[in-house]
Amino acid sequence: MQYLSIQKGNIAEALVKEGFAEVVGWSLDKMKPQQANALRRAENEAKKKRLRLWKNYVPSNTVSLLSICLSRNSLESITILDILHNISS
Repeated sequence: MQYLSIQKGNIAEALVKEGFAEVVGWSLDKMKPQQANALRRAENEAKKKRLRLWKNYVPSNTVSLLSICLSRNSLESITILDILHNISS
């Protein structure tokens, strides 16, 4: 079992930073820019460390390329993308 303990601060930011939660775009729109940026930074940190929710995280540039390949139904493109991803890993 995992535990998260914070003395002071923002519980949402702490949960996101530890990979227990993710940032949702519509909720950021309702926050002050400073708060939204703090959550984005926390999520990016969790993604880089591949914590909990992000243990199988694939960087967005690969995801967007994969999305393009899938939308075009191009198996050749997906195969090439997988090879390139494995080489760069």
